[in-house]
Amino acid sequence: MAILRLVAEGVGPFEKLDLDLSDGTGNPHLGPHIVAGVNGSGKSTALRALAWALDDAGTGFDQGEWWHLIKGRPNPRVALFFGGSKYAGLVAVREVTRHASINISTSWVERMLGQNEGFKRRYLGGSPIASEPNQFLVHRYVLWHERIEPPPLVAAYAPSRALKHLEKPNPAQSRSDPRKDALAFESTVSNEAVQAWLVGLFSKSAIAAKRRRSPEVFDQWLTDLDAGLSAIFKEEVHIDVDYDTPAIEPRVRLRGEALDFSQLPDGVRVLLGWLADFMNRLELAKSEREGVLLIDEVDAHLHPRWQRCVLPALRAALPKVQIIVTTHSPFVITSCREARVHVLERDGNAKFRARPPVDAPFGQSINATMKDIFDVESKFDPQTEEELNEWNRLKRLQAARRLRPDDARRLDELTRVLSERSEELRLIVGAPDGLASLVGGVPESIR
Repeated sequence: MAILRLVAEGVGPFEKLDLDLSDGTGNPHLGPHIVAGVNGSGKSTALRALAWALDDAGTGFDQGEWWHLIKGRPNPRVALFFGGSKYAGLVAVREVTRHASINISTSWVERMLGQNEGFKRRYLGGSPIASEPNQFLVHRYVLWHERIEPPPLVAAYAPSRALKHLEKPNPAQSRSDPRKDALAFESTVSNEAVQAWLVGLFSKSAIAAKRRRSPEVFDQWLTDLDAGLSAIFKEEVHIDVDYDTPAIEPRVRLRGEALDFSQLPDGVRVLLGWLADFMNRLELAKSEREGVLLIDEVDAHLHPRWQRCVLPALRAALPKVQIIVTTHSPFVITSCREARVHVLERDGNAKFRARPPVDAPFGQSINATMKDIFDVESKFDPQTEEELNEWNRLKRLQAARRLRPDDARRLDELTRVLSERSEELRLIVGAPDGLASLVGGVPESIR
């Protein structure tokens, strides 16, 4: 199961957003799909638009905050198109309209496809906007061709330090519904539920072994969690329990220490939180480990060394899961051979849109990615960039034999200042008849 396409109108900075999440030929692609762009380009909005289309009672999506994002826009709406053997032909639609109409979405989807697809329709009801109860309704539809399976598991995460020490983890706080608060982003991770699940896995494994039954079904989740975290952090990470406390408490063995959750570095705490939480939901959903994982700012709190490992590790730990993330990090974008990159850019009307997706620039340098994806021309700090630009201008005047005495003195001063700043700059400004390349850091011949 995978989402093939997200189409949204009138949300955030988008007049229209069309994200092709397929493999480029209309078939499912599990990604990772990376949504990138400058601040304000709508990366987080794209993930939340996807979650809004799937939101149902109890999923925790912040409808109030979303309403502020779409308020004042004419007929905001989102459609998700699914693919795969279980969900082929399924479309989930959500829109805001005035009270009267409940039929716009179905015709909108058919017009978007360019033909009458002959969908069966199910209207899932309308609910008033809390702050505007007499003006607007939020409508939900499902459209499909064939038999509908139970809805796919989709969980959404944003950076959160939700995990922390619990004096007495309570097994009674185990999660029973895999979709409860699954689309809450900042509060999707439940500290109590995660710790209860981990303690429960150890307990069930011990009971199974005592009864001479295979504990493999319980141990496998712990093994996969250990392997995923170890692959990300490039060192052994092991989930264990402490039996020497008043209650059985999960611990993380890291660098020779057994740490409770409050003692973990932020990066470890954030990643352990949403990876354990998502695995807990997968187990409950009994979905053969299939689902969709949304992560906003996947690079948050991670050292660049860890940013380079997070997507390959996720792809290996969750091979049947479609992964969609947002990031500002070139280390993330260049890290995974299977990834597809969706760059959000400004159009001619000062709104944002998505470029056609491209394969991740696997093997490309960080400097080239900074220029191609983030439109950052320089790898230096702003002051150095400004001084190099001035140095380049003066070198061009010198090459054209139009350098005045004051300019010559300034060129000498800049050459001295920049050459003293770093070895890299000394190689650049010390090259005869060369210009400084702000991206590559190597001299270029004067043309």
